[in-house]
Amino acid sequence: INVEVCSTIKSVMYLYKYVYKGHDAATLEVWNGDEIENYINSRYVSPPEAVWRLFSYEMHNKSHTIVRLPVHLEDYHNVYFAPEQVLERVQNAALGRTKLTAFFELN
Repeated sequence: INVEVCSTIKSVMYLYKYVYKGHDAATLEVWNGDEIENYINSRYVSPPEAVWRLFSYEMHNKSHTIVRLPVHLEDYHNVYFAPEQVLERVQNAALGRTKLTAFFELN
């Protein structure tokens, strides 16, 4: 960005917002096979941010929390169990919430 003079606070706020914006999130889809299993969670990092991170500069001591939500169809969430807990785990799984459903309830 070629800026010679910022004469108002709004100009500085606008520039700060877009210069230090950070990366964008994206979801990519692969068309072969199961559509839920083939989504790939990824992030787009712009070239200036990539160089900034390669040189290990701090971004105003900011860090981003990235939470991957396990995608599933309604009432088809994954259940993990040990062989000796089969019946108990399956019965309790129907009552519990997954990370995805809890996220949508909160937001």
